[in-house]
Amino acid sequence: MHRIVLTRQPGQAGLLEKELAELNVDVELLPLLDFVLPADTGGLQQARTELAEGVYDWVVLTSPNAVRALAKMDFFDFEADVRWGMVGGGTAAIFEQVTDLRADFVAEHNQSGEGLVAEFDSAEPTGRNAVLLPVSEIAADTVQTGLQAKGYTVNRVTAYQTVPADSRLSQDRRLLPAARGGTVHDAESLAGEVGAVTAVVLTSPSNARAYAGLAEDFPSLVLPPLLAIGQPTAQAMTATGLPITAVLPKPDARSVYRWLLEYLPSY
Repeated sequence: MHRIVLTRQPGQAGLLEKELAELNVDVELLPLLDFVLPADTGGLQQARTELAEGVYDWVVLTSPNAVRALAKMDFFDFEADVRWGMVGGGTAAIFEQVTDLRADFVAEHNQSGEGLVAEFDSAEPTGRNAVLLPVSEIAADTVQTGLQAKGYTVNRVTAYQTVPADSRLSQDRRLLPAARGGTVHDAESLAGEVGAVTAVVLTSPSNARAYAGLAEDFPSLVLPPLLAIGQPTAQAMTATGLPITAVLPKPDARSVYRWLLEYLPSY
């Protein structure tokens, strides 16, 4: 059985892990980052009030953690007259699971900020066209500036912060659920097993930067094939000097499986 390591927390495990397991791939995890509500939630509280008052025409969500942050701040405890836009199927799945609502827009072809902007309709000449954009503190401004260029008024709000993985984090601020089962590595354990690992999948630019930092202390971490999910992750890998074996277009099992078929013809 082939072993694929994902740079994710156990609490992030979902459809990708499930589908890979169904394809007879052993999925292991390397948690590098964690996600917490901002220390000051005043911006989120104000945005929730405005959403309840009907200020926004759209809420655009660019990650599952944005969904989790809004849920933790009770954004889904009332019926809002608003449309919901998603960066891709993974975010939409978490949104529908958490809220029992259906997304009004899901980017399909390029599940990234650039893809969302490209597929999003231009603003209507008449109408409010106000967008609430809850994002990570370190998120790029791609979606904000792209939607503004299409005629939308965008209120960007810090929904969560990305921090180093730490089991001592307060559950009051932490977005992810408690850890579940499965093989979970730290840098040292993975470094000792890289020869048996089929590939490491870097799931975001932040994870790529964190992995590059670990590789300075554990150089063997660059030996297995390193796969980037999306061009932003690949760009972060290039900037930090990590070798790129392949860039996966989508964060789904099909993309990983296609790479396995190409990389391992006998698979």
